[in-house]
Amino acid sequence: MRLRKEPTCAMRLRIEIGGGLVEPGRTVFEAMDGLNRWIDARSRIVENPKIRGGMLAIRGTRVGVYEAAKFLAGEGMDVALEHYPIMSRGGFEAAAMYGRPILHRLALVVADLRT
Repeated sequence: MRLRKEPTCAMRLRIEIGGGLVEPGRTVFEAMDGLNRWIDARSRIVENPKIRGGMLAIRGTRVGVYEAAKFLAGEGMDVALEHYPIMSRGGFEAAAMYGRPILHRLALVVADLRT
């Protein structure tokens, strides 16, 4: 599933609000791009009880999403691709998109525990 851009429709969208005019065409396209990236990322992630006990993993591998996201955050894309030859750039990007919010919250919890 992907969202289609139809410039002739989206760019003509104009909304008048209390004397002001809003033309959300560019913003709509940016939102659609973000949603399409999220859809692509989600298609690369599986949740299967037979793989890593049901933890989120990158499709076609046994690499966990959070494991990949953490490694990528610490080492960068080039080192990550060398260390995990079975993974693709798209797989790491999906892991980063999915795993980043969880890793951020985990870091905040650990920081609170240390204080």
